[in-house]
Amino acid sequence: MSIKIKIFHTGKVYVSNSLPFKDSVKNPNPVQLSLLSLYGRKNRVRLPVSSYLIEVKDFKILVDTGWHREISPNGEYDRLAQVRHMGVGHFLLNQGVLPKGESVTEQLAKLNIYPEDIDFVVMTHLHTDYASGLRQLKDAKNSWSD
Repeated sequence: MSIKIKIFHTGKVYVSNSLPFKDSVKNPNPVQLSLLSLYGRKNRVRLPVSSYLIEVKDFKILVDTGWHREISPNGEYDRLAQVRHMGVGHFLLNQGVLPKGESVTEQLAKLNIYPEDIDFVVMTHLHTDYASGLRQLKDAKNSWSD
C-alpha cells in the first residue's frame, strides 16, 4: 500500500511570538498578545500556515484548510478584508496574508483535485489560521474534527 503526503503552505500568520510558544511568563494576559499592547505590536513573528493532503488507497484526506482567500482577495495584506472575515477580536490577535495561488483550493486545483474529490477533511483544531478555508471545502464528501 502506497501513501502519498503533499504539504501545502497556505499563507502566513503574523502573531505575537508568545502566542504559539505559550510564554505565560512574558504574557499571562491574552490582551498583551494583541495589537493593543506595546509588547504585542513589537514582538510579532510570521509563521507558515500549512495543510496536508494524504492519499491512501482510493481516499484523499485533507488535514486542515489554512486561510480562506477572503483574507487577501488580491494576494496581499488587506486589513479591512481580514476584519470582515475574522472579526475584530481575532484580527487583533493574529493577522495573515495569503498570496495568489496559495489557498488550499488553488493548490489542489493545480493537481486537478477539486473539493468534491476530497473524501475527508480533518481539522486538528479550529484556530482561524487552520480553519479559515473550511468553507472552500464545503463540497468535500465528509468532514471530521476532534
